[in-house]
Amino acid sequence: MDRASPGGIEPQRTLSNSAMHSTYDSVMKAPPLMRGSAWRTSGLLSVSATLGAAAAFLLNGSSVTSRSVATGAIIGIFFGIAVFALSILRNRIEENGQRAREREFADKELELARSIQQRLLPPSSIEAAGYRVESRNVAAQYVAGDFYDVFHLADGSLGLVVADVAGKGIGASLIMATVKAVLPLIAAGKSVEETLAELNVRIHRDLARREFVALSYAHYDPSTSTLRLGNAGLPDPLLIRRNHPPLALEVPGPRLPLGVRVSVRYEALTLKLSPGDRILLYSDGLPEAPMENGEPIGYETLGRLAGLEATDPAMWLDNLLAAVRAETRETIEDDWTALLLEAAPEGRQIPSLESVAPGIERIIPGARATTS
Repeated sequence: MDRASPGGIEPQRTLSNSAMHSTYDSVMKAPPLMRGSAWRTSGLLSVSATLGAAAAFLLNGSSVTSRSVATGAIIGIFFGIAVFALSILRNRIEENGQRAREREFADKELELARSIQQRLLPPSSIEAAGYRVESRNVAAQYVAGDFYDVFHLADGSLGLVVADVAGKGIGASLIMATVKAVLPLIAAGKSVEETLAELNVRIHRDLARREFVALSYAHYDPSTSTLRLGNAGLPDPLLIRRNHPPLALEVPGPRLPLGVRVSVRYEALTLKLSPGDRILLYSDGLPEAPMENGEPIGYETLGRLAGLEATDPAMWLDNLLAAVRAETRETIEDDWTALLLEAAPEGRQIPSLESVAPGIERIIPGARATTS
């Protein structure tokens, strides 16, 4: 049996005090950034010794036995583990809070980028003498790699574009903004074939090796109802004519996306539109949208859906996108972009809506935004 006497207790007190001072000194000598870790590790190792004596006093009064010291050591170990666990939990809470703040900031930045991108696109509804254009752009992410454009040329003709930049997100949207900016400048005074060839050279020169742009470009002359169509890697546009099934317009010649190869001799398809005829340009996000079984909806189904009753152009295009959405998964995995050109039906009167959409004629001279 251990002897309980003041002389036997004093060395235990001296040992505990020494351990405490040694631990404190070693931790405080550590670099500031390491002190937290040092406290956790060295404190956990020494806490049983320093608290053991204190626990022994509480358990047995003034006498210290081997059993009381062991019990005190166990209490000290559990106490140290609890402190260590609470420290880890606090750090994780702080880290999660920081991540949440960073995520919120990033979301706001992406929302701003999406808003700026939408402002770069023309109005979704444009109407002028001889034609009407309806466009829709649905992004799979905050910002889209797809885009559409409608621009007026000096001879009174119209340029119509749907494009799909390789990739998604911010990088693709920056390429989209660049292509959209230079295309009207290149197209001025050039044929469809020349426009695509020059744009291809610039994209091949300026983009990285695996970056490219799939693009459909249509040049429409309302005075003659003549359409010239070029295609660099997008699905065949559809001709939608009343009382006829949709017809895929296959452009002859190479169909490589822009930027894949430096020298490509693109060709164009020419056709004359009758009053009420419609041309649908669209990106591959629509026919490749996956159904519930994982298979893409496909071009055949899209063509069938495009055979909807020829209602008002805006309603028709919205109905088409709604029909595709009904056939596919709820989550959109790739951008959806569609542009519908309608040759104005005979006798259709185009109201002046400058008061409704001020400034629209500065975007496309002679054009008017529709209210539908």
